[in-house]
Amino acid sequence: MIEYRLTAITGTTATLEPLYGGDPLTVKDAWRVAWLSSRTEKIICHNGVRWSTRSRSHHEIRPYTPNTNPQPQQTQYTLPEEKPKMEFSPVLLEDITEIPADNLRFGNSLDHLFSAAGGITPATSVMITGEPGVGKSTVLIDAIANLNSNGHKALFISAEMGRADMARYLKRFPNWKTVPTLFLQEHAADDNGVAALEGVLAQGWDCVLIDSYTELGDVLSEELRLSSRAAEKHFLDLVRKHSELADNEAGKYTCFITILQLTKGGQFVGSNKLKHMTTSMAHMGWEDGKRYIEFSKNRVGQVGRKLYYEMPKTGGLTFDETGWETATIVDETMEKINDIAREEEGEFLSFLQELGENGYNTVVTESEEDGDEINFLEDTDVDLD
Repeated sequence: MIEYRLTAITGTTATLEPLYGGDPLTVKDAWRVAWLSSRTEKIICHNGVRWSTRSRSHHEIRPYTPNTNPQPQQTQYTLPEEKPKMEFSPVLLEDITEIPADNLRFGNSLDHLFSAAGGITPATSVMITGEPGVGKSTVLIDAIANLNSNGHKALFISAEMGRADMARYLKRFPNWKTVPTLFLQEHAADDNGVAALEGVLAQGWDCVLIDSYTELGDVLSEELRLSSRAAEKHFLDLVRKHSELADNEAGKYTCFITILQLTKGGQFVGSNKLKHMTTSMAHMGWEDGKRYIEFSKNRVGQVGRKLYYEMPKTGGLTFDETGWETATIVDETMEKINDIAREEEGEFLSFLQELGENGYNTVVTESEEDGDEINFLEDTDVDLD
């Protein structure tokens, strides 16, 4: 056992001097030596490679051996494979054909809300956010249950709730019993979540409800070793495959309804790409103690109209059909009034133009009592002073 004192550090090497005579020693791992000597000047060497101080445990410090014949390090570079040249050309809009599928009907007020044509449109993707407790899952599972009752083929992918959770819902909503459901977490526990997801989607469905993207995205990230952005792209590619391309066994132009979770700040979990690459975006919330659903983006329907609904404790859903019809009548009436006003404004401007062509000047003056007055002045040589 020999005691040393640190005298110098050069690069990754350190020079140690024996306290009681002897030759200096040069060792590697200068950072270890500096760490050991941070509390005391004495560094103790045990058996040549084990070092310690009186207050720190043993650490290995390798002796420094100069390389008298260094060899240049060879670096091999592999050129990337050249991609085959591909020809790209734009598509003429006249060559685009409409998807040969009719809208799917819910059989309630949701038909008016989702699209102008009524119902949910095939080959579309609808993202829905909502506040906790507003009933996102309840309303949307009930919606696809109605689709199945109306002869369509709808699937529920539950990435959050398990079988026990769904069993409790069935007491209030017995019409859900015939909804085909994929409990994703059951398969994700064995790292088979992605395989189960892609396998079931390959069967072909008219409509697929996903609750929610947050958990499904986590499954994609963990099993495929993807970043959150890459998982989003994988999900959107999967949606496009089964919706726009109808690449499934049944050739279905699947429409997707995906629930997005909200952060504490009220923002949905995910990047804006999820919002921009979707057909429609809706929010479910509260207003004066009433639940509502409203579209802020909708390429196939209207936006800014709230559909109110109730969820009685006894079960079922009740939509405010009367309120929706009243709002529709008001909107249609206001649109007609605006059309008449625009038409009359056009006729009035034409009248003024005709007066000018016949030798009259039109002068608009402001009256404090009667508002604007229009005076017609004959274009003569009359002195107006």
